[in-house]
Amino acid sequence: MGVCAQQCPPACNTLLTAFTGANTPANALLMSTLVADVTVIQALINANRPFANKEAELRTKWASYGADAASIRITPFRPPAGEKAPVTVGAMFTAGSMSYMIVGWFIGFNNGAADEALVPFAGNEDQQVRAVMYNYYQFIESTGFIEDAKALSQNRDVVFAGLSAGATVSQFAALEFERVRGVFLFGVQRIGNAAFQANYAAEMGAFTSSWWNKFDAWPIVPVADEDELALLPEDGIDATIEPRLHMLDARFWWRVNPYTNVCERMTGALAEPCARAGDATCTLNVEDHAPKAHFDSLKACVGASDTCRLSILAA
Repeated sequence: MGVCAQQCPPACNTLLTAFTGANTPANALLMSTLVADVTVIQALINANRPFANKEAELRTKWASYGADAASIRITPFRPPAGEKAPVTVGAMFTAGSMSYMIVGWFIGFNNGAADEALVPFAGNEDQQVRAVMYNYYQFIESTGFIEDAKALSQNRDVVFAGLSAGATVSQFAALEFERVRGVFLFGVQRIGNAAFQANYAAEMGAFTSSWWNKFDAWPIVPVADEDELALLPEDGIDATIEPRLHMLDARFWWRVNPYTNVCERMTGALAEPCARAGDATCTLNVEDHAPKAHFDSLKACVGASDTCRLSILAA
């Protein structure tokens, strides 16, 4: 059965053309689907396996959601230093009056490991944070992503979605556009200083939602103190205590409650994952950072409120 065989609203071929950009759990589910799609291609490229068939499959799938097939671009972002492995994979396309920019997570990083993006340079605290932010922005510029996105999105509203450091790329890129209608961040790490946080909140706060999946450890990296450090798994994350880096304004954060499968706005600190009285300790993990983990948790929390959308996206 094809992905558009279901006969119920929302119609499959209007999922994207009728999209308003509103930061609702159901819309986040749709965006997490696109992000997960992109990371499948990314995994194939990283494993040196052919991806043309999967790319053709995704083009057909996205067109069935309402994307203009002729506009779809799926691009491996490679470091300018000439490394063979792609840094990440980005996709962009138009659908009706909207244009969509989807960014996967990082496999490597410009001129070295991904962790280098979070290593501050010498100098005072503000200079160090500026250096970290510059590393990210320099990478984005080197890929031509913003230039290509602007060329594609002329006279259209823009929606961004990204996972992990790809979500950070989405944040920086979104600030370059005037007609942003949605920024969907999944498992994004801390980046920026208080001034950046305030500026982003003023410009993009109304359009941004940041999703923290259950016990995903990455959103609190770099950790701010020993208490947060104790929440991280013993391996899988190289964390440094770096209080100079800030997360987004707490008003933008959502979490899937691990005990009720309800999407909820965060009211406490990100480093308080145990929502049930009596839980003395709790450890975060890296498994909940995966693209499929975000899709599965959003699928659970949207649940009965939108069974039709679920039947389409899960096809």
